[in-house]
Amino acid sequence: MKFIDNLKELNACEEALEWADGKTWEECYNTCERGDWLAWLFEKLHPGDKRRYIIAGRCALTVKHLMKDESIAACETVINYGRGEASEEELRAAREAAGAAARAATWAAAGVTARAAAWAAR
Repeated sequence: MKFIDNLKELNACEEALEWADGKTWEECYNTCERGDWLAWLFEKLHPGDKRRYIIAGRCALTVKHLMKDESIAACETVINYGRGEASEEELRAAREAAGAAARAATWAAAGVTARAAAWAAR
């Protein structure tokens, strides 16, 4: 069976099917620039596997340069949870800390935007 047939059986999106058509599994894996597609495939092939947290954490860390310390630490905790090196309580605490950091960043950005709009309206 061709890899594309496997993707069809898993109900992959049309865009992924078009991209993967004619490629082997190895070609897809080595050339795919869509980490979300690879994460989706892993979850389809290994439903409920905690290693998906490793994938999610590593995908998130691709934008580490845009993160604050709380978010970086949360990603590291997510990866550790996927490896079995962090508890559900630690995962929950990391999620809450990252959520609080995201809300603070959103409010800060909203304040900057409001100040810029007020300045522009003068």
